[in-house]
Amino acid sequence: EFRDIQSMQPNVVPCAEPPCSDLLHPGSLGKAFLAGQRRHDAFDGPPRFAVEAICAVGAAMACRSWLPRPAKPRHRRSFAQGAACAVLLRLTPAEAMLEMAPQSVDQGTEVRRAVVQGARVADWLDLQVEKFADTFRKRDSSPDPADIPVNAEAAASALQVLLRAAAFALSSTSRSREAAIIQPRAAELEQFDFKKMQARLDMAKDGISEVFETEGLRLATAGLLAQGPASLSYKAYCLWRAYSEVLQGIAPEDLARFETSFGDQLLRELPAASSGRSARSAAALSQGLNALLQSCQSAGFITAWSLKYDPDLAELWEDRLMRSLQISVILYGDPFAAAQVLMAERGQEVPVCSTEIVKAWLRQFQPPLFFSATSYYVDMRYNADSTSFSPKQVQLELTVQGQSKSQ
Repeated sequence: EFRDIQSMQPNVVPCAEPPCSDLLHPGSLGKAFLAGQRRHDAFDGPPRFAVEAICAVGAAMACRSWLPRPAKPRHRRSFAQGAACAVLLRLTPAEAMLEMAPQSVDQGTEVRRAVVQGARVADWLDLQVEKFADTFRKRDSSPDPADIPVNAEAAASALQVLLRAAAFALSSTSRSREAAIIQPRAAELEQFDFKKMQARLDMAKDGISEVFETEGLRLATAGLLAQGPASLSYKAYCLWRAYSEVLQGIAPEDLARFETSFGDQLLRELPAASSGRSARSAAALSQGLNALLQSCQSAGFITAWSLKYDPDLAELWEDRLMRSLQISVILYGDPFAAAQVLMAERGQEVPVCSTEIVKAWLRQFQPPLFFSATSYYVDMRYNADSTSFSPKQVQLELTVQGQSKSQ
């Protein structure tokens, strides 16, 4: 049948004029195939075209079988072929419906459902192709930093440091009198909140979609619960929940003071944390950051890190021919990552220990160093299945502008 299609004249079947021939007749579907092939060969090549052809058949068959039986056969064939063309030509369902939707409301609803189902079929087939192609990709033989296990003893020590730093930071805000309720509230959450979250997760598994506001919140909840009620990450989550309740509605300047004091206290707790240098040198800055992150690793806040910057741009920055230098740092093995991700999904972002330590270290430079820091959670593992995104690493983007003019 494909040989017959290849020999046909490449006439395009416009969706605005739905053909009335049989759905799988080579004369009609073949033209749609060729139209899709001419449009996508320059980008995807023959394998992708073959996949899209299969997707079109799946979408069309789903559309044809789901239409209400009282509908006229001519309409059913036209709508089905329209769905095939829409998938092949990569039209959105809305565009396809504007051109192909029938006058009947009931039939329109069924067609829309059918096109959505066809799109799901296309996505599923595309995912299978990506997974199959992923098995032939070259793998890096070097060890993955994400595979380094978290040292339980060091992580437990890091949690105690976090407790002391958070208590010190709260004392610098206007809510310092409420410090006494933090520990009782955290203990209450440890005892009861795990079961509540597990019950919500079970309801979501039973098909009740309204339990979680977003899919990210559901995945973050499942990731934290998988570590168990005795995990350090769950204890950190309960602690941050208690602090977030106390700090709710606090003035922005008070919240900024809390984060600054938190980072400064964490830096003081680190073993052999060196103070910032004043030289405008990318190599010296990189060396100091590596030493600082080594101290974070010894304290249990991370298990590994990677630091990168462009050496050519760094040279220009050192010669004052560029205003700023970009430094990218990936932090692996944060023992409290699951708690922090869940708090972020709840809309209650909390300071990340390692990033606050870096910012506190940069604030110590004399003369003062002008910089900005942005951190976010990433998943450094490649996976063909986009739904398996599991952020466990922290990416810290530093923009160092330089020091005061007196330097």
